[in-house]
Parts: sequence; structure tokens; C-alpha cells
Amino acid sequence: DTVKSIGHAAFANCMNLESVRMADSVESIGEQAFRYCRKLKNVKLSNSLKSLEFGLFEGCSRLYNIALPESCESISSNVFSDCRRLKYITFPEKMNENICKQMLINISRIKSSCIIYLTKSDKNKAFVKYLQNQGWEVEKLDLQTKDVSLKIRETFELRMNSYAKCTWESSNPSVAAVNYYGKITAKNKGTAVITATLYGKTYKCKVTVK
Repeated sequence: DTVKSIGHAAFANCMNLESVRMADSVESIGEQAFRYCRKLKNVKLSNSLKSLEFGLFEGCSRLYNIALPESCESISSNVFSDCRRLKYITFPEKMNENICKQMLINISRIKSSCIIYLTKSDKNKAFVKYLQNQGWEVEKLDLQTKDVSLKIRETFELRMNSYAKCTWESSNPSVAAVNYYGKITAKNKGTAVITATLYGKTYKCKVTVK
């Protein structure tokens, strides 16, 4: 958690890189840092990141979801150029609308296959309408399910409907434990509440172990 920056083209052309989870200490990433990482699918950006620089994920043809950090203040060109499989995009509620629009310019060529997820509230009602008028599909950010029933030793992969990476916590780990990735493991009979936290908001799922 002491790394504050990632250099220019630091991981470019890393053909076997499939997943990136940045520490929140990272404040800057150089241009083209992950350019042509052809197998890269999942990215969890730092919550302290100030900008997305030129060509950051250019050519990451398997990247399919991205959640923008609330701290982001600017998005350069070609950040997601040739990210043909990008489908799930999550915007934080507090993010500046102009920043969001910069993002949309980056991915306008794949508009027909993308879904934008955000918290639909009175605060961003006008922005949601703008997105819909521009032809973007918009969905409310939430958990994929709010109620899970398991037998002892069964597991279940809980996730946000946007595939955004979040933090997980169980109210009763002795009944239902949850790991770093949202995988629930049923331990003993009883109930527990699994809480996901994303952008400072919490989302809850009840787990019953029979």
C-alpha cells in the first residue's frame, strides 16, 4: 500500500496479465500502462486515482468491465481504444458529469453493446435522462440478488450486477463466510447478512444456511 504511481507503459504487452487490483495508495498511472494486455479482463482501479491517461487500456480486447473511481478528475483520449468486449461500465454517483461524458466519447463506437450502471437517485436524474437520450442503456447499480439459500459446505459467488469490484463483509462468518471476491461459503445452520460496499454505499444480501 505504499505505491503511489505506476509508470509509463509499465505493464504494456504483458500477454498473460488477466486481473489487476490496485491499492488505494496509487494516485497516478502513466500513459499506455496496460496497453495491449490482450488477456486482461478485470480491473479494480485505485480510489485515489486522479486521471486516466492516454491509451491506458488501449488494445485490451478482453476487458469487459470497469468501475470509475470517485477521485477521477480527467479522462484522456484512447483510454479504451479497441476494448471491443467492454460491456459493464460503473459510474460513481458523485462523479462530475463532464468526466462521465469524456468517458463516453472514448467508447462511443461500442455503445450498442454497453450497459452503464449507476445509482439512480434524484441527484443524477437529469444525467440518466441525458444518457438514455444519447442511446445508452442504463441500469441501477445493485447486487445480483438479495436473498440466498445454501446447504452446509455449499458456495455461492455474489456480485454486483455491473461486475464492479467492491469490499465484502459477513455479519456472521461462523454461519456464512465471504472472501475477498464475494464468494460465500456456508459453514453452519443459521442466517447471516453479506454486505457489499462500493463508492461508500452498502448493499445487503440475506444468506440462510439450512
